[in-house]
Amino acid sequence: MDSFQGKFARAATVATLALSIGLSAGMPAASVAAETPATPVQNSRQQRQVITEYRGPDTAEGLQAEISRLSNGTALFVMFYANWCGHCSNMTRALNDAQDKTKLAYRVLRVPVSVATEFDEQRRPKKVIAPYPALTKAFEIQGFPATDVYVNGQQVTERLDGGLPMNELVSFMDELHQHLTGQAPKNGAPAPNMPGQ
Repeated sequence: MDSFQGKFARAATVATLALSIGLSAGMPAASVAAETPATPVQNSRQQRQVITEYRGPDTAEGLQAEISRLSNGTALFVMFYANWCGHCSNMTRALNDAQDKTKLAYRVLRVPVSVATEFDEQRRPKKVIAPYPALTKAFEIQGFPATDVYVNGQQVTERLDGGLPMNELVSFMDELHQHLTGQAPKNGAPAPNMPGQ
């Protein structure tokens, strides 16, 4: 059986071209998408919006401040993405839809690192901008989606590279919930790979 880390290391990092996930072409980089209020999951049947778009400065300090604010007392998935990336679009949907399938209370902060402002007739990016080049460099983003998980401002797992199918994402969230709450993992599964372990 694969280790916890191994399951996610296999995730593909090659982005496929897909329709834009709702970002309007030509908008200024700092306002690439409309902000959606983040609400922690309350483990209810009513689905809540958990996704917020980063709109802060292009500095590591600015993003870290937002991470600290949003991860206070809850898990925060920070997803670096491209608006033209199919894996990114799928991961966004999975993160939103997983809330009714896991006990983990979480939020999502999406950070656009590649934004197509024009597409050709096959919907491939024709003109691309990098709205946060300093963040991309500071957080060593080499592909997308790249997702880090934080609690109380501290990264608590290794980076998830690529998109994950819903079942793997929910399994990851359940194992993280068990680890964070001190519950024993089911079937002897290892705890999430924590930095420094």
